[in-house]
This record gives sequence, structure tokens and C-alpha cells, in this order.
Amino acid sequence: MGKESLDRGAKTAAVTSDRKFFDRPFITVGEAVCCRRLQQQLARTKKGSLDRRRTLAAMNEITGRR
Repeated sequence: MGKESLDRGAKTAAVTSDRKFFDRPFITVGEAVCCRRLQQQLARTKKGSLDRRRTLAAMNEITGRR
């Protein structure tokens, strides 16, 4: 086999040039529980409030979207 290129994406963790897929969980079990709790908390906050911004910041910290 020659050189393989690697492609990283959002749908699949990694794909090589010979079409081997390597997946991984993008969020751990504990993070999923915390994210669900934060989503519920977000639903109860007022739009534009400081609490809402803090909740969104905590969610972004878990999911990695900054």
C-alpha cells in the first residue's frame, strides 16, 4: 500500500483514502447527561438574559463549538 490520505469530518471521525472509516463517540456518556440537563435549563431561561448566555457557554464548552 502507498501513502494514505486522511480526511476528518463532522459526520465521521476519520476516513482514509482507501475508504476505511474510523468512528468514535463525539460526546461521552457523562457529557451527554450534562448536555441534556443544560438543554432543559436553556429552555427555562429568558431569551437575551445573562443566565441564557452562561448556559449556552456551558453547552458550547461540552460540544466544542466556540
